[in-house]
Amino acid sequence: MIRLLILLCLASPATAEIVVPARTLPAQTLIGPDDLLLRDIASPGSIEDPALIIGMETRVALFAGRPIRPSDFGEPAVVDRN
Repeated sequence: MIRLLILLCLASPATAEIVVPARTLPAQTLIGPDDLLLRDIASPGSIEDPALIIGMETRVALFAGRPIRPSDFGEPAVVDRN
């Protein structure tokens, strides 16, 4: 019985706190600290540190509660005049 319990614990997917949007963010939106939440979800390849994406710009629409991937955001666009 103990062996079965140990196997079940080892077989479960590991979870970690990842960053998810608090609300839907359209593409080309600057990401602020109020736009992000931490959730305990198993999602490999997702962003775990909110400091990495605060101040960045969304490349695609980010939907509330879904994991944020590194390809979903980038440096903010800089526009020069003339």
